[in-house]
Amino acid sequence: MAMSFEWPWQYRFPPFFTLQPNMDTRQKQLAAWCSLVLSFCRMHKQSSMTVMEAQESPLFNNVKLQRKLPVESIQIVLEELRKKGNLEWLDKNKSSFLIMWRRPEEWGKLIYQWVSRSGQNNSVFTLYELTSGEDTEGEEGSGFVGVSSRDWANAPSPFKYFGLGPGEDLYGFDFYAGPLLAAHRHPMTSALPSAHWASSERQLLWEPSPREFHGLDEATLLRALQALQQEHKAEIITLSDSRGVKFF
Repeated sequence: MAMSFEWPWQYRFPPFFTLQPNMDTRQKQLAAWCSLVLSFCRMHKQSSMTVMEAQESPLFNNVKLQRKLPVESIQIVLEELRKKGNLEWLDKNKSSFLIMWRRPEEWGKLIYQWVSRSGQNNSVFTLYELTSGEDTEGEEGSGFVGVSSRDWANAPSPFKYFGLGPGEDLYGFDFYAGPLLAAHRHPMTSALPSAHWASSERQLLWEPSPREFHGLDEATLLRALQALQQEHKAEIITLSDSRGVKFF
């Protein structure tokens, strides 16, 4: 079953659609709008649009509430995202834009982690293989099964210890599993370097999802690879009939 988008409470609050003059209030409002834009585009896999398309989309137009963010305010929100590195204007008039719910360097890190974990350094990929190939269509690279400290004696090997504070010990190990399962995210696991979470009880809460960069649009992919190229971890190359990348 397809997951529906969960709108934040502000979206149902009429004043949210009018940028406030008080600077402290406006900064909080802009932060909420930026978070909403990134979450919405991530959920719907939307990477580019025009400002006019954005204004007519549910993102900035709450039909039920009969409230719409003005174009001038949308431009301010989008410019805030540009400053954060999550947006790039596609024309001089700033009428169309590329939205990146992860910054290019963050996408690059995800891609390079997969390359390293799968032992494919010094390999060459076409751009199509990275975002549409079978190798990247499978499960995400890691996840965690939680086991409380009192059950440590019975924990299977090779579990790794993650200390998250009193009463919040976790033990986990990397593994490959099936499709995404909707689950509650344990509040203390934000310290873990994985996108998938489990509680400190003996219970699997979230199995790994399909790799997030599978299906990524080419424009964002190229920017991610350019970020890796600047770090000398990859080189974008021209193949006979397409572009590709070699990872180091």
